[in-house]
Amino acid sequence: MKLKRVIAALISYAALAVWPVAAEEGQSGHPVFFVVTSDQAQATNDRLELSGDVHVTWAKEHPGREAGTISGSELVKTWQVGPNSFQADPPNAILTGAGSEGRVQAVVELTSSASTNDDLSFTYKLLHGQIPAQISGASLFIDGGGCGMGC
Repeated sequence: MKLKRVIAALISYAALAVWPVAAEEGQSGHPVFFVVTSDQAQATNDRLELSGDVHVTWAKEHPGREAGTISGSELVKTWQVGPNSFQADPPNAILTGAGSEGRVQAVVELTSSASTNDDLSFTYKLLHGQIPAQISGASLFIDGGGCGMGC
C-alpha cells in the first residue's frame, strides 16, 4: 500500500510538471495548482467524496516554484478567500483513478467543497468523461487560481 502511495505521489508531481492548462494567478501573482490524492472516492449524482488517507499538495509555477502540503480542511477554508477565489471562479479539475471497468479520467468543474474529519467532498459538474460510483487510488488535479492561503 505504501508503494502505491509513493507511485501516486510521483504521478501527481509529474502531472504538475506537464499540466497543459494555464492556471489563473494566486494572490501573490504566481499560478498555483492543487493535487488531492486518496485511497478511494465515491461519486453520487453531483457529489464526489474522497476518503482514506487524503493528502493535499499545492505547487506554484515559476518563478517561485514552491510546493507544500495543507490539510483538506485548510483547502476548504481557502475556497471563499480572495478576489479570485474558487467560490467566485470555480476551478476545473481532472479526476483519475481506477474504476470497476478500468481507468477513470474525467474533467469536472468543482462548485463547492466540504471537509469532515480527514475526508474531502466536492460538488461538481461533469465536463468530459464518465465517473463511476467507486474509484480506487483517486487523484484530483485542481486547476490553479483562488489560493487564498497566501500562495
